[in-house]
Amino acid sequence: MFRTLYKASVVLLLIWLPVVGQTEASKNDSITGRVVDQSGQPLPNARVSVVPAQGGRPSGRTYTDREGSFKVTGLDPVPYRVHADMPAYILSTEEPQFGPSARQYKVGDSVKFVFIKGGVITGAVTTANGDSVIGIGVRARMVRNQKDQRLTTTTTQREGKTDDRGVYRIYGLPAGTYVVSAGGDGDYSHGPLGAFDNFLPTYAPSASTREGAVEISVRSGEESNNVDITFRGEMGRTISGTMSGPGIEGGFTVNLTTAGPAGSQTNVSRFIQPGTSQFMFPGIAEGDYYLTAHSYSQGRELLLSEPKLIRLRGADIDDVELTVTLLGSISGRVLLEESKVSECQGKQPPEFKEMSISAWHRDNEAARNQPQFIWSMGAPVAPDAQGNFTIRNLAASQYYFVARFPARSWYLKSIAISPPATARDRKPTDVTRVWTTITTRDKLSGLIVTLAQGAASLEGQVVVGEGEIRPEKLLVYLVPSEREAADELLRFYGGPVSEDGKIGLHNLAPGRYWLFLQPASDNPPLTKMRVPDETGTRARLRRDGEAGKVEIEVKACQSVTDLKLP
Repeated sequence: MFRTLYKASVVLLLIWLPVVGQTEASKNDSITGRVVDQSGQPLPNARVSVVPAQGGRPSGRTYTDREGSFKVTGLDPVPYRVHADMPAYILSTEEPQFGPSARQYKVGDSVKFVFIKGGVITGAVTTANGDSVIGIGVRARMVRNQKDQRLTTTTTQREGKTDDRGVYRIYGLPAGTYVVSAGGDGDYSHGPLGAFDNFLPTYAPSASTREGAVEISVRSGEESNNVDITFRGEMGRTISGTMSGPGIEGGFTVNLTTAGPAGSQTNVSRFIQPGTSQFMFPGIAEGDYYLTAHSYSQGRELLLSEPKLIRLRGADIDDVELTVTLLGSISGRVLLEESKVSECQGKQPPEFKEMSISAWHRDNEAARNQPQFIWSMGAPVAPDAQGNFTIRNLAASQYYFVARFPARSWYLKSIAISPPATARDRKPTDVTRVWTTITTRDKLSGLIVTLAQGAASLEGQVVVGEGEIRPEKLLVYLVPSEREAADELLRFYGGPVSEDGKIGLHNLAPGRYWLFLQPASDNPPLTKMRVPDETGTRARLRRDGEAGKVEIEVKACQSVTDLKLP
């Protein structure tokens, strides 16, 4: 029963996951959509890629037509990620297109991407004598986002080169604060060293270290002019060494990552061609770095070396030894529990090939101090026809698990791991409440993901009263109101409210809940609701829900479509 009454409309959201675009379901083999600017005008010639969520090559690439529309056909019924890009433009949303929290789509969905014009940094690079420096690489690296939050990793870096006048222009920059440098520190992973790669980077206007750099404020659609650099031409240090382990005969990649606290973490990679086990990074400033290497076995399994801390002081380092080993994995099975409730009979069960199972690493201080690229290696996987799956290429860390599936009448009931056959206690461990530790070469098994039939759905509209102003970005929450369910992480739901005030929460477990709205700016990311150690976040949400006094009970396979939420 509702304690407060409401009314509704329809929007399709994956309940605890970020949303890039709205979707409309239909049965076909294509994904369609539009790319527009902030004013709703079409953007022709935007590039769109459709990639299986479980990894692999793009299933389709296309460009938008004069109306900004696109269509990719011939797709299998599996989850996909849809990426769009347009020169000089950036997505208006801050939600990621890549990584484990990126939105997933299925065939029949229609996606809308809204782009805004990016910012520009331009200037000239000259010598101390005023001569133009031609063909030197220039990088703009974000150090604080548009909310003025200092970044711990490099989320945005753009590069360009000076022309015959020594002038550079870097465009398509998200709003934020940047440092700009010329020479050295470049990504030369797919070619020989350039003319300026042996030199240290010079930071604008003429600093040899990051600490001396001037920070440049960039706004969307605006230019930051005259960001000139007087190139110092100082030679840098060299880090070199050898690589060992399986798979290196086919070539390998070495990554050099900053380890210091000054600014965001940066990463430079170099692919070493087959036929040698030696690597070298020239033009490196003194400081602390991590060296990490990876290669692939003959079976295409990823091998990774332990990050090695390098302290570069006073002299070159030429004796680094890296050894790659297999990463960890965890295997398991998806179980389906059917309901005997009459309202649930005849509902379509989820297809295993349309599901994805992911392992998300623990984002703590230890993980943030490691090279960040390693956390994207364990791609989501789809179960096979019997529901079995294996998540591979997991770096040593602690993990929790996420299941995504499209079937509206099913919900995620539990995720547990069975103990080894030799264990005295045979009771499965609820891994939604604790972190699962995976170390190098671990081959864990027994992960059981249980989906239950009987999920409910809520769809509706946010109602704005006379004289009220709705916040630009709102989140809708549904948290368990029963005290005994306070620690049931899988019963915490949330999603963004659309621009026109529509809400939609699906795949809901039956039970009693507090239902409420809050500004997005006042809350951590929705994904944190289900992180094992975010007990404080969940307790606060329950208190907020109880204070709002809007309680709702949802029943098995119930579909509410007339919800109104003030």
